[in-house]
This record gives sequence, C-alpha cells and structure tokens, in this order.
Amino acid sequence: MSEFVFDRVTPSLIHHADLYGGEPNDLAGMFAPVVRCENGDRFFFTSCKRQNGSERKAGDGTWVWLNNMEVKNEEGVKVGEMQSFRFMKYGRYTEWVMEEHPCAVQQAKATDEEPVICRMYMSPMLD
Repeated sequence: MSEFVFDRVTPSLIHHADLYGGEPNDLAGMFAPVVRCENGDRFFFTSCKRQNGSERKAGDGTWVWLNNMEVKNEEGVKVGEMQSFRFMKYGRYTEWVMEEHPCAVQQAKATDEEPVICRMYMSPMLD
C-alpha cells in the first residue's frame, strides 16, 4: 500500500497492521483503543484482496460478512462504501466486529490488493 497515506495520520490513532494476519484479541493486545471510545475502537490501515462480501481468514478464525452500506454525500452521490464483518472462531461468533472502508484514492485501485481503513471494536449487543 502507498506510504503517502500513512505519513499523514497520527500513528496513535490509526495503526498500520495486517488485520487479517491474526485474530482480533491478538491485535487488541498489541494496539490500544482510541481514547474516549466506548467499544474499544481501534483503527487500522491495511490491505486486502479486492472482493465483495465473502469471508476474510484471520488466524484460527474468520471475519464473516454481515452487510454492505453505501456512503453518500449531502447531494446523495455515492462517495464510498463500508462492509461489516463479525469474527467467528470454532463455529461460534465472537463479540468482535470490523468495518472495512476501501480507499477512495483512484491510484490505490490499480492492483488486486486494495488499501482499506478498518474499524475493529467489541459489540456486546450482538449474540
């Protein structure tokens, strides 16, 4: 992924990590949540193979797709999208949820690997 994105963001807020290289509990142990977030929100720059929906393997578990949402500006024009996932391990859902926000920079879409900003958090509301 292009370094120009990482150089402009405070490392204490958005971490550069392979979100799919390990499990959420491991990442939570390595990266502190953002201050003043109730759900232990952590934000990451990472990349993933371009795909809609489906699943993302991570450690001994899998990020399982929940839904897609279009992001629109005030005029109703689509300016982005978000995909939501929930982490499953050994056939059971955990409390971890992730949102993928693909990079809207045109030059970032030139390969199969797509840069994304992810929000990872715990959601006790999910059963």
